Amino acid sequence: NVMFKALLDGFGDLVFPYNCILCSRYVPDKTLPQLCSTCLSAIEFNRPPFCLKCSRHLPVFTPQGLCRTCLKYPIVFDEAWGMVSYSPEVQQLLHLFKFHQKTLVRHIFGYLVKEFLRQYPLPLSSYDCLMPIPLYPVRLRERGYNQSLMIAQIIQNFYSLNVLEKTLLRVKPTQPQSILGQKERWTNVIGAFKMSPNFSIKDKSVLLVDDLLTTGATASQAAQTLKEAGAKRVGLFVIALAE
Repeated sequence: NVMFKALLDGFGDLVFPYNCILCSRYVPDKTLPQLCSTCLSAIEFNRPPFCLKCSRHLPVFTPQGLCRTCLKYPIVFDEAWGMVSYSPEVQQLLHLFKFHQKTLVRHIFGYLVKEFLRQYPLPLSSYDCLMPIPLYPVRLRERGYNQSLMIAQIIQNFYSLNVLEKTLLRVKPTQPQSILGQKERWTNVIGAFKMSPNFSIKDKSVLLVDDLLTTGATASQAAQTLKEAGAKRVGLFVIALAE
């Protein structure tokens, strides 16, 4: 009955409280992601006008329709979509997701993807497949999972696209991009990827998936590898965009 269910729910809240993953406040509405209303409202969706290459918000219009980063660096992928700004809250979520085994954060990202697609239906169905940016094997063993694969699986829930997990391979143990300057990020990833010989992507459109876009160096090197293998178009979807 209703009273018994209320008692069970109350007991469950005591044993397994549904607290905000960022600030630990109690979240009363379990239909929402595990974020309190304050932390959730601090996450800002990317908004138009978008850079034609990387989709960063364009605060100042340029004749080419490109942001300062895409004007400065040799971006190889053809187009990109980034969902949210790299705020302190998003930075903390990504840090928990990547380095602290908090894979439940993927449910928060799933909620945000759903809300973003409701506002901006993206033309991702035109791609032939999804391809997560791979981790170097040693790093994958240390972490136990590839966060980009989990994000690709979220996108797969909204578009009927196959996720190709072991087609693009990471063959160079690069330094973490986050500790490098902008110029060093480009040289760091040279030769980082190669294609598996067991699969052909000739004349296919491939959507790369990653967690964060900063300079675009990693995604551009991956896109270059795919295009050299015959891909006709390479796009990119990321959770967050950093300036």
